[in-house]
Amino acid sequence: MPLLELYISYDDLSSEVIEMMDEIKRAARKAGYTLAVRRIEQPGDDVIIKAALTGVKSAPAVRIGEKVILGREAMEFLMNLVKEGKVDL
Repeated sequence: MPLLELYISYDDLSSEVIEMMDEIKRAARKAGYTLAVRRIEQPGDDVIIKAALTGVKSAPAVRIGEKVILGREAMEFLMNLVKEGKVDL
């Protein structure tokens, strides 16, 4: 199964993602993805460093392979995944 990495922080958008986490997990599994949730804690954190090296510059963010989706676009992506059960990259 391909990996869908979900990066979250402590901002308002990430809070919305956290509220939908159970639905996101089910939808990702149904769409054939393994979900990995990465919480961005503070500057200098290993997660932030690894994320920045792969193109993740803010949270929430979704990364599938080399494709990175940030901010509101990430929220749109997740909503489509939950509502329609499909992924458009």
